[in-house]
Amino acid sequence: AAMLGLVLVAVGEFIRRTGFRVPVQGVAGAYIPAILTAAGAFILFGTVYAAHGVYGFIGPALAFTLLGAIGVATIAAALVHGQALAGVGLLGAVVTPMLVASQAPNPWALFGYLAIVLAATGVIARLRDWKLLMAAAFVGTGLWTILYMTDAPGANLPVILFINAVTLAVLALVWLGRRGGEAGPARGFDWPSIAPGFFVGLSAMALFVDPAYAAGDALPGAALIAALVAVALYRPLALALLHAAGLATVLVYLGIIPPTSVASDFSGAALGVDGQPAAVADTLMLRIGIFLGLVFIAAGFWAARKFAASAHIRAASWAAWGVVAPLVILLALWLTFGNLDRDLVYAAVAALLVAVFAAGGEWIARGEQPPLQGGAAVSFALGGAAVAALLMLYMAFGSGWTTMLLG
Repeated sequence: AAMLGLVLVAVGEFIRRTGFRVPVQGVAGAYIPAILTAAGAFILFGTVYAAHGVYGFIGPALAFTLLGAIGVATIAAALVHGQALAGVGLLGAVVTPMLVASQAPNPWALFGYLAIVLAATGVIARLRDWKLLMAAAFVGTGLWTILYMTDAPGANLPVILFINAVTLAVLALVWLGRRGGEAGPARGFDWPSIAPGFFVGLSAMALFVDPAYAAGDALPGAALIAALVAVALYRPLALALLHAAGLATVLVYLGIIPPTSVASDFSGAALGVDGQPAAVADTLMLRIGIFLGLVFIAAGFWAARKFAASAHIRAASWAAWGVVAPLVILLALWLTFGNLDRDLVYAAVAALLVAVFAAGGEWIARGEQPPLQGGAAVSFALGGAAVAALLMLYMAFGSGWTTMLLG
């Protein structure tokens, strides 16, 4: 069977190189090489799997290596045979870890292999601009990451951070590499970036709320969110990463507000409500909130100013998250740690946000063409200043005085 698979691959390559046409009526000769190569790849996949899973001729390590090599080689062959063959190779490569059982699973071997497959697919997809292939590779890697985080007992935190870092690196340096200087990137949107944004954002949220991974330390989740913002800032086409980072931040901090969580610094066992783990907000979440708020303000207003004249939607997106994320963080921290009757400390922070948002809106407006046009980005900044002013009044004076002052 293995010889048959190799013969089919060789015949397909022979037909492609020589231009030989199969003497069968109604068959387009141009498609024959890809069909034969795909059939050979399927046979090779099946042969290796049967040799391991059915007959036990080879061990799991050799089977894993051979199946992975066949998958990567099939993806590489797609350079001359088309995107469909790349899909076959990617499917085989992603499914390979499910086909090979091991008595002692090694997460570093699994995700090291997936990193190689993702990087190889990224190179091929970049050379041919195959968006669907790149998106499928990101989805496959992301699904394996989520499956590992949900099913593996005692999941390895460095492994999770490694595969998410590789995902962002392949997106920024391989798939979107050198696209920043291409014509018209300011108005473009890279839809394959939605997949890594979704899965990395989901991983970040899990690292925040699940003590099995963060062990009570939410710093890894904060690092992933900051990385999402950094890549979105570095590669403007990956705007989906900004939205993923913003949504993850908002959901995490909304989740620490009582009664959705228990606002205390517990060092013992995790608490539960109806059998489900409850998020525990401690002072580390306050410090992380300050850090993430500064990240969104700095990156959001800088990028909004940069794109104010050339890409209004992108500028508005950055400005929106530059005010929404810090406001949600401030509100969540006040409701969790502050004095709900009167808290001058949080009121002072809200007043500072009023000044920052108002000044930022003016700064963005002066970067528009023509200046001071008052676009959507400026509206988001000034709207955020108004909301911050309302929060400041409520935090400083309470509901009664706030109503009187506003009236």
